[in-house]
Amino acid sequence: MFELRTPTTVLLSSVTNRSELHGEDHVPAVSFGLVWEGSAMILDTLCPEVRGLLGAPGVETVALKTVCQGWTVLVEHGIDEAAPIRLGGCKVDRFKVTPKNDAMVELKMRVASSDLEPLRLGLLGMKVGQEIVVKMTAPKGATMTTTDAEAKALDKQKAQEKAGQRRIDEDTPVKALGRAVKRGASANDGATPS
Repeated sequence: MFELRTPTTVLLSSVTNRSELHGEDHVPAVSFGLVWEGSAMILDTLCPEVRGLLGAPGVETVALKTVCQGWTVLVEHGIDEAAPIRLGGCKVDRFKVTPKNDAMVELKMRVASSDLEPLRLGLLGMKVGQEIVVKMTAPKGATMTTTDAEAKALDKQKAQEKAGQRRIDEDTPVKALGRAVKRGASANDGATPS
């Protein structure tokens, strides 16, 4: 599970304030870009298969489809270290990995949240282009998916469960293959091999 549990220095590459539709209400939201440099071992928490691609000829940057939904992001802002900017319910996505020397990587990501107050947005906006210190933690029962569509389906499933509807099992390639094998076996029952 991808997390930055200890205070970690990153570059705040961009801040975009925007509005999100929550039901019929428009609420303020923010998206910001972060750039982290460190050991390629971090990829084991995001997409282990990517580490093998990074040394391949012609591979400069790899975009990951991983989506982390519900993370909490703490941003130290330099005014009161005991009271960092706390953004809950964050979506962390748009990961891009660029290999560096000596098993190091540059990891770019986007963080989006509507858990926002004007002061927080102003404090973040003043730090664009500067290094900041962040912590990112997953909530209890967190989910990481590989696409936005999976994340939306998971959100829909959780809403249905909350409303008292039965759980819908995740369909996986293994389950689909099992169904296909069963259908093939049923269709061939009683048939003689050629």
